[in-house]
Amino acid sequence: MTAAIRQYEDIPYVRLDSLPDDEREPFRRWIHRQTRPIIPNEFEGSEEPAPCAYAWDYARWLTEGKPNELSQPYDT
Repeated sequence: MTAAIRQYEDIPYVRLDSLPDDEREPFRRWIHRQTRPIIPNEFEGSEEPAPCAYAWDYARWLTEGKPNELSQPYDT
């Protein structure tokens, strides 16, 4: 896996802004409309939650060959 997996309690996650540049936008498109964690200690400067995703979703995206979108909108 190319991103650093972080852990909050029992939730493994990745910050989207920590992904490699070439993965950031394709992965963001792929997880559009998916459930994503809001991590209490991960905020941006304006107190907005930092964009995060579950580590298992990132692993799945990598395993499936980095597709541009999910085949079904709510396929998790």
